[in-house]
Amino acid sequence: MFYCQVSENEYIFQQGDDANSFFIAESGKLEVFIEKKFIRDLKRGDGFGELALLYSAPRSASIKAIELSRLWGIDRDTFRKAVKEITTKTSKDNRSFIDNVKFFRNFFFKL
Repeated sequence: MFYCQVSENEYIFQQGDDANSFFIAESGKLEVFIEKKFIRDLKRGDGFGELALLYSAPRSASIKAIELSRLWGIDRDTFRKAVKEITTKTSKDNRSFIDNVKFFRNFFFKL
């Protein structure tokens, strides 16, 4: 992860930009805009930027710091690796649960 500080009225990214990072707000105030229309505020703990990373798409919104803001970021490769690890673990846990519930034994075969 990396730490960054964004000045008042500075854009973190703009709609249509290439995506290379996911962010989590540590402090400050951020606003989300789509087609220059205000959508919502982001506050401490809010994450943003994941859709463009997951789908290799351009940014779908613009994020602007309304006041001095501090963010934690993670690059695309690390983010995708973390999502893959979480998804794999969740799938294994779900399969293990299903395999151990008697009710489901007649519906599925063991892989």
